Amino acid sequence: MIDSTPRLARAGKMSRVVGTLLSSSLRPSRLHHTPVFTTRTLSTTPSRQTDFTHAVIGGGAVGLAIARHLTLSHPNTSTLLIERHGMIGSETSSRNSEVIHAGLYYGHGTLKTDLCLAGKEALYALCQKHGIPHRNTKKWIIAQDAQQMGELEKVHKFAGEVGHDRIPTRFLSRRETEEREPDVRAEAGVLESESTGIVDSHAFMQFLEGDFLDHGGTEVLHTNVTKIEKTASGSYKIYTKPNDPSQTSSSSTASSEPEEDQDPIEVETVINSAGLAAIPLSNALLPPHRRITPHYAKGTYFSYSSPYPKPRTLLYPAPVPGHGGLGTHLTIDMSGRGLG
Repeated sequence: MIDSTPRLARAGKMSRVVGTLLSSSLRPSRLHHTPVFTTRTLSTTPSRQTDFTHAVIGGGAVGLAIARHLTLSHPNTSTLLIERHGMIGSETSSRNSEVIHAGLYYGHGTLKTDLCLAGKEALYALCQKHGIPHRNTKKWIIAQDAQQMGELEKVHKFAGEVGHDRIPTRFLSRRETEEREPDVRAEAGVLESESTGIVDSHAFMQFLEGDFLDHGGTEVLHTNVTKIEKTASGSYKIYTKPNDPSQTSSSSTASSEPEEDQDPIEVETVINSAGLAAIPLSNALLPPHRRITPHYAKGTYFSYSSPYPKPRTLLYPAPVPGHGGLGTHLTIDMSGRGLG
């Protein structure tokens, strides 16, 4: 069965848009500053006058995490989160397998591995502290022949080089494999990643949004960024327009000219967390020789609700050298539903 229903985060009642952007309602309990765009001197840079110190464009998991971090760690700053949809996390952040990855595939000494390891540890700690639904399911990487078993040996060796305290892996005996997952066929062997898990991405993003707003952040929904200009003083002017919910187009950035009746928002720092629109947004600021062309790839998810088989562990095939993905794999969500 193909699961074609979008898994959207339920964001609840949203905060109002200020200035000339939109005219929705204010959520006063979540805003701890004057709910109007006003030019003010900021304590971090007293010589510069802007509307906000930071603007985060994109309200997915990454944009929300950045915005929350700024409000918690830099109390003398002011952060604006701009999201083009009517709720946070309604694109790629709500269309993924919700897996907390262990850091097995990104290469020793790479920034991606370092960030994955740090993010895994921080995410487990955050979920435990704030009661965000998650589960340490573990993951099996399965080999059906000697060649695939050789690939598992490479993965296990890499984990040891990084440190099995940070990426714990171990080979399972045939007896343990059959006892724990009797419906899984593993002719050559199984390597278990002990720190892999899953998280309720919707609950996670709702927590980030609420904490961001509770600490004085400002959130603007239904708002497309149409143009960004860098000023002579080094700040940025962000031009926006309301996003008509009746329009289905996903385009939201880098139009050639702003609307005539727009008043730009001026900020000191722009954080581009626009997901699929991040490259067009970046290209709008970069000179022609530094612009890049995006190449998109589509993944397809299937789900089944049958009571049997019902694995409790994430199941992945052995890596295939030269392939860009992880192959067809089976994960589970917090309700136990199988996804592949």
